[in-house]
Amino acid sequence: MARGSNGFGRHISTDEKIRGIGVGRAETEFALISTGVFSHYDLYDISPVALDAAKQQAAARGSGQQVACICADIHTIELAPESYDIVTFVASLHHIDDLDGVLQKCRVALKPGGHLWAVEYIGPDRFQYPDEHTAFAKRFYRSIHPGLKKLWTPELTLPSVDEVIAVDPTEAIHSSQIPEAINKVFAQVDTLYTYGTFACILFWGLLHDALYEAPLGNEFVATVMDIDAMLIDRGELPHYFAYFVATKE
Repeated sequence: MARGSNGFGRHISTDEKIRGIGVGRAETEFALISTGVFSHYDLYDISPVALDAAKQQAAARGSGQQVACICADIHTIELAPESYDIVTFVASLHHIDDLDGVLQKCRVALKPGGHLWAVEYIGPDRFQYPDEHTAFAKRFYRSIHPGLKKLWTPELTLPSVDEVIAVDPTEAIHSSQIPEAINKVFAQVDTLYTYGTFACILFWGLLHDALYEAPLGNEFVATVMDIDAMLIDRGELPHYFAYFVATKE
């Protein structure tokens, strides 16, 4: 695969060993396990509570023999060289402080020809969107039905850096640097940029339960995503989300 070619197809054998980093409750990882094409999945997370939920899910699915749940901080542990076929980050790489160090550690842990796979938020750090990205969202928000707005607020309110850190000190700590960091560590990187920028900005002010539980909300979400795609395709907003497949040569 060549850098930037968006070539995501690959042959997957049934004896591949995978390592997931920052898996949380591991919903996506278990979806991958359910395909039956992987022999073993090591699930790493810093939260014992999240890993307990993952262990329960593994037991309920009958996949306990395929899964190891390991509570550890990727910043401090060592990984055996050439021990994994695939390393995955599912919305967790944007929580990593030392991007270069962790990605290099993952590269060493991959077998030759192995892949790092990540689906990530790559927008502004700590969700500090520039004014040119938020101007239309703020205007659009004023026209939204009050029943879909959080706390019935008339204006779209976005989080400050302090508010983001108060909830999670690692949230989007270096998110905007992810593409550069991956391309620095790996010579072959395929990137598929996806939609969601406008929605990401707008959804800070929305009543999420109403979006998914009422017909009005369902139609509204579809409309927002149509606008999102239009703004990105026209170059009026950048991509805040992407898939990466990086290959170890």
